[in-house]
Order: sequence, then structure tokens, then C-alpha cells
Amino acid sequence: MTLSTYNPYLINTYKMGNNNKKRKELTMMNCDNNNFSEDNNVSDISLLLQQNDEKKKQSIRKNLIIEITPNFNRGIIQTLHVSGEPMQVGIMYDRKSALVQFQIDNESQKIKDKTVQVFMFRNFDSCLFAKLFLDLKSEITDNKDMKNMFNSLKPLYSRYLIPFINEKYDFQASSDVSTNYLRLTGWKIMDVDNELLFLLIQRVFYSDTTRLLVGRSYGLQLCSERGLQCLNRYNEDLEKQKHYVHNKI
Repeated sequence: MTLSTYNPYLINTYKMGNNNKKRKELTMMNCDNNNFSEDNNVSDISLLLQQNDEKKKQSIRKNLIIEITPNFNRGIIQTLHVSGEPMQVGIMYDRKSALVQFQIDNESQKIKDKTVQVFMFRNFDSCLFAKLFLDLKSEITDNKDMKNMFNSLKPLYSRYLIPFINEKYDFQASSDVSTNYLRLTGWKIMDVDNELLFLLIQRVFYSDTTRLLVGRSYGLQLCSERGLQCLNRYNEDLEKQKHYVHNKI
């Protein structure tokens, strides 16, 4: 079973009738095969296509298709604009577990030539973005097993972040307390805008078998070399501040 998005590109054309009144017609461009619907007056479309730059032409291609398996039986597709190009990201999950898996659009030319780099995180110890910006908390009790859940933004550099997505998918029919959901939260750094995007996925569900509320976080970072350099500069500044405080003490 596959899941795909459909995002046709619509172009408006205008014609003049004998009564000198404008009549608006809608012509659809099929993004999958780049063929246009037949029309007697498509000169406006041809002229518009000639004016499109190379980046727009490259963006008209097949949509991302993600595979649905028994372990990952649900999926969400998000389009993220990274370094001037739209890229589709698939997020697969299971309604009855905390498992999450990513699928990236490997047909993107910028990913093929490594202009855009992709980093995936399950262990945030190696995640520089989390170190600089995210306050993640874990809570393990007799009734909970929550690891690396988002608590807040760290105050030192939080004003330099721009949130671009905050969505919650609740899988419960009805309850006062949400115990089965998936939340997507994303930020980009103001200094370099779309050159670095970080997506945090939090999966929470209640296990009937173990009677535990289980929570897990996953990170996805897409960035250009310029975005990565900016992130490293923030880290250098943080280390300088730590060194200054240590010497002052």
C-alpha cells in the first residue's frame, strides 16, 4: 500500500469575448507528467512557461510515495522548503507504538549532489541543534516512560528561532487527557532562514500491555553548508561563554 500527495499547479488564463467581457478559465497542469490539458487558446500558458526559471522547472516532478507496512501503518507527508527548493518528507508511524520512521525525497537534485544534507536523530546527545536551542526532559516512573520530550526553548538563543510548524495529530476518540498522539514542531534559524530547518517529532501513546504512558522524540534536520556553518558559529559562541564563566569563577 502506498500513500502519495497530489498538488496540481493551476494557471489562470483570460479570454476576450465578442461582448468585450472577460471570461476566466482554469487550466490545470499535471505535475506528474508535465502535460497540459488541450485548449484552443494556450498561448498565455506557453508564454508563462517560457518565463519560468530553471528552479521552478525542476520542482515540477513526481510526488513522494511512502510505503505503508504492518509496523508503520500510518503516514504524513510534509513539504519543507530548504535552500530554495521544496522537498517532501514522509513520516511513518504506528498507532499502537512509539515507532517513527522518516523517508526523504531522494530524487531531489540538491540531496543527490549533497547541497542539502539530511541528519536524523533518535539519540539527541549528538544533536547540536538540541544542545543549543531545546530543553528536553525525560520522566521515568512506575506509570511513565517519557524520553527526550520537549519542555521549552533554551532562553540564550531562543529569540533567533522562527517556528514554521506546530501540529498535533490526536488519535483518541474522546478523553480528557491525551495519551495517544503525534506532534510535529519545527524551527528555522533567523540568520539563514530556509538554509536550516529542524523538525521535532514527538510520539506519545498508552500501552495497554504494560500500562505505561510511553513517549519518544525524533529529530530531522535539513540544511545547506551555509546553514551548518551558522549552527557551528552558535556553538562556538556558546563554548566561549562557558569558558568565560568558568574563568570568572
